[in-house]
Amino acid sequence: MKNRLFALLIFCMASLSNFDLNLLRMLDALLRAHSRVRAGERLGLSQPAVSAALGRLRAALGDELFFRRGQGLEATLFALSLQGLARNAGPNRSDDTGSGRF
Repeated sequence: MKNRLFALLIFCMASLSNFDLNLLRMLDALLRAHSRVRAGERLGLSQPAVSAALGRLRAALGDELFFRRGQGLEATLFALSLQGLARNAGPNRSDDTGSGRF
């Protein structure tokens, strides 16, 4: 896990100018809601928009991040390791319903 986080840090430093920080807000919403629909509601996005953003984040980070568990999503260990970073990524930092737009 430490090697993977180190690789992520190097990746982010090398390509930070190309990384969409809104994707971290989306990750935070998914970690809180465990649902693409509820995460979308939190961010003011449709479920297909959340799915597309999740696809971009998966590609950028090289991890599945979430998998289906019953009716919801369960985070991978790697996604959980990013929780603190995602929680501090922008205006969606509190437990509010996500008044800011994505």
